[in-house]
Amino acid sequence: MTQTAPPELRILCFGASITSGFHSFGLHSHPYALQLRTRLQSSLPSTQLTIDIDGLPGDRLIGGEYFSRLGTHAPAVYDWIIVQGGGNDLGWGHQPARIFEELKRLWGMARGSGAKVLALTVTETAEGSWSERTRGRYEALNRMVLDVEGKGEGVWVGDVCARVPYAGMEEGVRRRVWDDGLHLRPEGYDMMGEAIAERLIEILREGGSSEVGDGVGAKL
Repeated sequence: MTQTAPPELRILCFGASITSGFHSFGLHSHPYALQLRTRLQSSLPSTQLTIDIDGLPGDRLIGGEYFSRLGTHAPAVYDWIIVQGGGNDLGWGHQPARIFEELKRLWGMARGSGAKVLALTVTETAEGSWSERTRGRYEALNRMVLDVEGKGEGVWVGDVCARVPYAGMEEGVRRRVWDDGLHLRPEGYDMMGEAIAERLIEILREGGSSEVGDGVGAKL
């Protein structure tokens, strides 16, 4: 009797320092992909998971290496590419609308490889909690990203900014979750990975996957 091969789910986590799990001034890393894998595997026990990480601290969409880096993954076939970008570009003073145009181009490049895209919002910074100008620019970019949801172009959205806030977090929790006002601590990256996993499970369930278990949390 021929055995059926287990289903596969191949994911690339792509971005900059938040994707790499940068913390403790770069001395250590704790990628959100660690908790993403744990959560997905518990809900998809029969699925063979492959999760690769490509996060380059400091990289930018404009004048950086985002596009060339993504091009190096062209021979590999992923079911999903999880993309976060734009935070460093905001730090360099680029306007949200210009950054969004580059994000769309990057998503298109990812879609061209045959993958679906989960576009992540940009996480907050400590400066955004007191600077109205900085907060406004982050919010403007995230609104553009969120508006992509439901457009039917193979791009879904995960609002990690809402799930792992800076300004709206109780001080004691913030000290455990946030590292330097820009990056997260391991607990924060685990929160992010949990949220992303929940969003992916939700999307898979909406698509009718029989592999998705019942342990699905709230919508991201």
